[in-house]
Amino acid sequence: MRSAFVLACCAAVATGCTPAASSPPTSTDDGAAQLPAPPLDADTPVFPDAGVPAPPRLPGASLPSVPGWTFLGPDAGLPERVLGVSEDEGGNLWVAGGTEGLFVRRAGEARFRRFGLGDGLHPYGYLPSGADAPGPYHLEVIAVTGAGPGIAFVGYAGKPGCEDDWDGPAPDASVYKSGDADRVTLSGDGLEVVHYDIFSGPGVVAAETRGREKLCSVFRIGWDKAARRAWFGANHGFAMGDAAFAGAPACNGQPACAGVLEHVHPAVNAWGDEARTAYILLTGDYRGVAVNPRTHDIWFAGATRTTRFTWGTRGGMTRPEGAYWDAQLDSEATDWNRLDIWPDASREPTPSERKDDLAFDASLAADESLWISSPAWGLAHLSPEGKVLGTVQSGLVSPHPSSVAVDTDGSVWAGARWGGGLSRLAGGGITHVDAATLGPELASLPVSTLQVGRTGSGRRRVVGFDASATHAGAVGLYEGR
Repeated sequence: MRSAFVLACCAAVATGCTPAASSPPTSTDDGAAQLPAPPLDADTPVFPDAGVPAPPRLPGASLPSVPGWTFLGPDAGLPERVLGVSEDEGGNLWVAGGTEGLFVRRAGEARFRRFGLGDGLHPYGYLPSGADAPGPYHLEVIAVTGAGPGIAFVGYAGKPGCEDDWDGPAPDASVYKSGDADRVTLSGDGLEVVHYDIFSGPGVVAAETRGREKLCSVFRIGWDKAARRAWFGANHGFAMGDAAFAGAPACNGQPACAGVLEHVHPAVNAWGDEARTAYILLTGDYRGVAVNPRTHDIWFAGATRTTRFTWGTRGGMTRPEGAYWDAQLDSEATDWNRLDIWPDASREPTPSERKDDLAFDASLAADESLWISSPAWGLAHLSPEGKVLGTVQSGLVSPHPSSVAVDTDGSVWAGARWGGGLSRLAGGGITHVDAATLGPELASLPVSTLQVGRTGSGRRRVVGFDASATHAGAVGLYEGR
């Protein structure tokens, strides 16, 4: 019997969409699956412009004094919501602040500074002429990943309905052009911004000659420093961004100038009803992104399936575009690379036979094995080839982990979005960072993100605590053992 939590999640993913072919890049692509937002989102207002005042702020949680830990809250200039947090190679700390925008604490400074639409953030694409898409604009920063010193990649939420608007009866550019991603660079007191308009232009996809607009909300971004590539995990599928891209508003989605290749998904057919009368396509919400810095392959863990995108194996370092489409075949046209981590009851399941994975994060270990977190099912440990080595749910601080990060010593951190707190798996045991360490208020906040050992600061762990119904979010920095 599935829990009420899981039933609600699966109902959100079950959509009646048409099955699609899976050949690159000439496929028709129609279908969607969406993960539910955390409970707080249902009551969180969405502001169309950064100039609209935010509602009265929630009070900050009481921040404890704990050896090895530094905690930052609203008094340090943080937004009410901390949807993502990441440190770049220069030690600058970036925060995805939802409708309040993007926040950064420069290395050596005490407070965060906010950036919004007026500072150049560009959560919308371009018209064929190169002009900005029409407003009103929706600013909602939901993902951030630090890269080189002073550089970060930023992911935006698109407007409601953005995934299907282009294919609807009355496409609205203010909707289907909303969201996507930026590369931002600190420059003086401001930002230099380059926008990645994640779509395919006219004639790029043979079966969709007018163009393709499906990806709009970017949930997670992976960074491959050596390959100079950003990997965008989004609704419906995932895409690749060139870090050398300088911007080309009038490119109109042509691969030679767009700075982006899109999109891939390890989709599978399922039945839309118990009577097995109509197929639907299962794909959506790729929130787990883990880059292998040795092979330059990328793991994408999604709502229904996980895949190892074989871009590096296929020669991506020397032939980026060709390898992208070759790797698409490995993810879309092969059963071995459409991984069902918590298996459905049948290969083409009916609604009652589905057990959607609902992956929220992924992290690669030094031995190239992979850890995936799911707030529905716990943690899964995969071999480098994708075999499930084991799962963990019992014994975690909460059975609903949404964030996971492998430490440099091989231990595994997991953060709970529903229930709060952190677990650490090491030496065959599990220890908790809960109310005894964090205090009751901070321990009750949902953990939105975890980052370990990815920047010049060495082994500092960075933890994002999102807002609850009663307290604003916070950031935790841990430099202990």
